[in-house]
Amino acid sequence: MSALATPPTQVRAECVALLGDCLGLESPQNGHYARHQKGNATMLLHCDLVYVASDAQLILPFVNLGLTPEAGSAWLLPQRIGHVRAFALIALGERLSGVAAVSLGLANAALPVMDLVPAAMAAARTLADKSPSALSATKRLMRDAGAIETAIAADREALLIQLAKPEAAAAFAAFVTRKNASA
Repeated sequence: MSALATPPTQVRAECVALLGDCLGLESPQNGHYARHQKGNATMLLHCDLVYVASDAQLILPFVNLGLTPEAGSAWLLPQRIGHVRAFALIALGERLSGVAAVSLGLANAALPVMDLVPAAMAAARTLADKSPSALSATKRLMRDAGAIETAIAADREALLIQLAKPEAAAAFAAFVTRKNASA
């Protein structure tokens, strides 16, 4: 049986620590997302600048997998795009193109995949020329780290409870069956 056939029973401490470290960073965080990288959509919510491939397919597959959102995404996503749109993306498991992500305000630009890293690097160079203290103060004013930490803790608690439910195991088994059939 595949390791993916059953859901994990705990949220890895490394992931929680990474998010905590990201929240503590005073410099702006730059993210880019290419094609079908499911799961990274959550991390993009924690970035200050986001560049996505035009043909990216962002998905937040939690409910499809019998799980609840992770890493504060249940709070962060509605903050960005409103409850109705966020609920559709999470609860219905709707896919979102890179172009649609820009139109919803989830990304700064949708670009050909070969232009993602150069665009992110150009933005980083522009930020590097700015006043570090002004950037840090601006980021603190614009991102409520305390609210995000609370949201991460709430998501983690809900996810741990959901991981123990039979429907999570069933959804994981169905996912593995589909993956094996398409391989």
